[in-house]
Amino acid sequence: MTLSFFPAHAQEYSPEHVLGSGQLLTMDISRSGRWMASGGGRYIVVYDLLHHQETLRFDPASLTYDVKFSPDAKVLAAGTQLPEVQLWNLETGKPTLKLKGHTDAVYALAFSPDGRWLASGSADQSVRVWDATTGQLVHVLAGHAGAIQGLQFSANSTELYSGGNDKTIRIWDVKTGKTVHILQGHTDNINELSLEEHSGVLASASGDRTIRLWDVKTGQVLKVLTGHTNRVFALKFSPDGRWLASGGRDNTVRIWDLEQGKEKHLWSNLTGVVTTVRFSADGKQVFAGSDDSFIRVWNMENGEKEATLSNHTGHIRAVAFSPDGTVLASGHRESKVILWNTRTGAVLNTLEGHTQAISALNFSPDGQQLASGSWDQTVRLWDVTTRRTIASFQPSREAVHSLTYSPDGKILAVGTGEASVQLWDTQTARLIRLLVGHTSGIYALDFSGDGKFLVSGSADKTIRIWEVQTGKLLGTLEGHTSTVQAIDLSKNQRYLATGSADQTVRLWSFPDGKLLKTLQGHTGFVASVQFASGDQTLITASGDQRILFWRTETGQLMSSLLGNTDRIFSMQLSQDETQLAAGSADGTLRTWLSPQVTKTIKPEVTILSPLRNAQVNSPSIDLWLMLNLKASDVSLQVTINGQKVESNTRSIGVSASNPNVVQLDLPLSNTDSSENIEISVMAMTKDGQESSPATVLLQKPVKKQTAPAERAAPEKPSGKLFFLGIGVNTYQFLPADRFLKYSVKDVQDLAKEFEAQRSKFYYDVDTTVLINEEATLDQIIDAMDRIRRRARPEDTVITFFSGHGETQEGRYYVIAHDTNPQSLRRTGLPQDELVAFYGSVNANAILMLDTCRAGGINGVRAVSDSRVDGLVRALQVSEAAIPSTHSSVDVKKAILAATGGESFAYEDASWGNGAFTKAILEALRGQRSALNPEGQLSVLGLGSWVGYRVKQLTGGKQIPNIQIRSSDWTIAAPDQ
Repeated sequence: MTLSFFPAHAQEYSPEHVLGSGQLLTMDISRSGRWMASGGGRYIVVYDLLHHQETLRFDPASLTYDVKFSPDAKVLAAGTQLPEVQLWNLETGKPTLKLKGHTDAVYALAFSPDGRWLASGSADQSVRVWDATTGQLVHVLAGHAGAIQGLQFSANSTELYSGGNDKTIRIWDVKTGKTVHILQGHTDNINELSLEEHSGVLASASGDRTIRLWDVKTGQVLKVLTGHTNRVFALKFSPDGRWLASGGRDNTVRIWDLEQGKEKHLWSNLTGVVTTVRFSADGKQVFAGSDDSFIRVWNMENGEKEATLSNHTGHIRAVAFSPDGTVLASGHRESKVILWNTRTGAVLNTLEGHTQAISALNFSPDGQQLASGSWDQTVRLWDVTTRRTIASFQPSREAVHSLTYSPDGKILAVGTGEASVQLWDTQTARLIRLLVGHTSGIYALDFSGDGKFLVSGSADKTIRIWEVQTGKLLGTLEGHTSTVQAIDLSKNQRYLATGSADQTVRLWSFPDGKLLKTLQGHTGFVASVQFASGDQTLITASGDQRILFWRTETGQLMSSLLGNTDRIFSMQLSQDETQLAAGSADGTLRTWLSPQVTKTIKPEVTILSPLRNAQVNSPSIDLWLMLNLKASDVSLQVTINGQKVESNTRSIGVSASNPNVVQLDLPLSNTDSSENIEISVMAMTKDGQESSPATVLLQKPVKKQTAPAERAAPEKPSGKLFFLGIGVNTYQFLPADRFLKYSVKDVQDLAKEFEAQRSKFYYDVDTTVLINEEATLDQIIDAMDRIRRRARPEDTVITFFSGHGETQEGRYYVIAHDTNPQSLRRTGLPQDELVAFYGSVNANAILMLDTCRAGGINGVRAVSDSRVDGLVRALQVSEAAIPSTHSSVDVKKAILAATGGESFAYEDASWGNGAFTKAILEALRGQRSALNPEGQLSVLGLGSWVGYRVKQLTGGKQIPNIQIRSSDWTIAAPDQ
């Protein structure tokens, strides 16, 4: 039976299963020492340490920040981003309770030693105490002024200790819910707490790079342990209380001798930030989990590493279903192949033998063999039943990029970094034939259903069709402008689909090779293509994190699958078309089942430009809109001051690279002399779905005077300008092909222009510029803290970020020079920090963001993920979200983001800057169209000019997102 993935109208679906995880954030070991649980991505794994095997795997459907065993090890609690606390029965493997009430992510958990209570700490700044058996809420403990990241009960379960981002530890009476004492001394976030139960000494780990030991009875600091060179995240006493283990962002694990206050062991040069540490029950082993997905085990006596565990994997570059759909294979960057049960999501086996990343997988047609290709230049053939290697061979001295079985299973076609296609005998593992014709590496291969033809795609940008029996080249297809990475021949052999790094999908007739259609909709490389539904549907997966469904005959985009938080490298549909799997750079393997119910999607429309309250001086206006559907799939109804504008009075221009963006040319000649012009837009689908109206109110100035008005004298310099500019071209943890060209220059040029406003518009300008190696996470946070402390209501704070940004689980992060993309939560600058800074700074504030998601290639600085808009929305409400400690002066706020929706951010050598920065510089240098009648630059004038100019420079391909959260105010007096 084939179920439909493909509704008639655009629809988005979430994954059915998420297998694996891209990082490890938390770990716990039961009191008996037998069980270990780990979490971090969207999977929680329980291990039997006695028998050295995985026993349970839970899907909390969210990022997991903390896991804790109950004292009797019958229950596992998980703190998630949802936000909720989930309780799982370890005997049945089933969820038992979901504790809801927190309003933000749950970062910390603790069971009381008597098993009666469960405490949870959250980013919502509260601690909640629950009845661990019934799930009933007992207390809500309020008092912290920051997220809670550490919790610990006293040995007798009567007190609870909590550590937070407000740099304090609070001691609570569990019975009354009252604060007993507040411990102060740390100068940065408190990330973890651990209690030595015999002596009652409490240890705290902090972002200030120190560990403090406290006497909780007196509140006195007993000792300060120093040695870590960066933030400390992990902390745990040994069972006998003699040792203390710690780990942190300096990628080290340290064992402290508490009697002498010295280090016993130092394990350094780890490949990830240490996020959690634990001792075995007998204290003889130390377990350390890090965000590179590994758990490392050391011997306490001799300091030798005993084991490395990992089921939380990095990039998944290849996926393959068995012919019967019961097994799913995934190929990982850590050189292993994992076999999964598709029904339960459990790991069946791990195939090890390769020494580098797995790049290609394919099951034989009878399901008895699995072929794997690797960057280690080898191909391995595995017996699926015994899980053993049947044969291994090295096709070339280049990495293997693609492989596929012939329909009869006798031939394996292999593509490597060399220019020839290789055909191997699967029984003897001997080379049969070389197909020569390409001029560069082979990245995609597919046999025709009858086995007579083989199609190959190459880095030489061509597709070649071969006759298998003779090896004869039958045809060469040209048209792609970059590497051809994906190929699929339809079952009826009428169509050939190809996907490329040029972000397009091309549909050809087969075998004559006539180009039928070019499908544009992806904004990243196309990694996989596959026909479905009797070849009526084409499925494509891309580095833009999306899987799209197209109607083959018309090329119409029908629906999409979401869920990935990073590039998709591989996708496959099961043979019965009931399951779809995708492997991603976020370390997850996501699977979807065919949806039983389809729903039409309601259209939405957003007015991008002009901004509200903008002045209109011309007889017509360009109105820019962003739709959630393709513009060609909806009709628009526009009214001006309540009067409908007929279709023949406007022209609609839809950008090919942005099918969701619409430009309307609206006449204003028929409007009266009223000062206000209200424009309203509604979108309607063909089946009658209507959007809510989007409106913008514009100002129509009074008629010009016959004589030019005298220019007002410039305002007397008042207030101080704080300019913080962060620009990063080069990154510690990114490859050179993702370095940028103009981010540093953007910041330096803007700093120079704002410096010129000293004694002209501001009595002083305080400039902080952090570029490349200077722009570390700590340096950025320190700079923001300094400005926050010094800025006054009469001042202006302008913060400008230029470089890369990233999203993870819906949260936006600015990528600092030392940010590890595999550990965004620990090493990136999160939107929470931006929100806190932007909302709490006691001055007029402008945040300028030129940070987006991908690489500086071919003049495109970055692809803007739609979740950048989520950051903007979070910033918009930040004033309400943060408790005010300000004076009664009404400070003003604005946000200027280089992109919105899914447009690109462009930079060009002829500009010498990014388009966004170039437009800002032009305004600061006296561009008349940006200035008010007094020759000064206001926030509204800047926003209007940037919105117009960026679209003009990029031909409508880049659409800024500009939000002004207050009345207009002046920020500069440029020279003209």
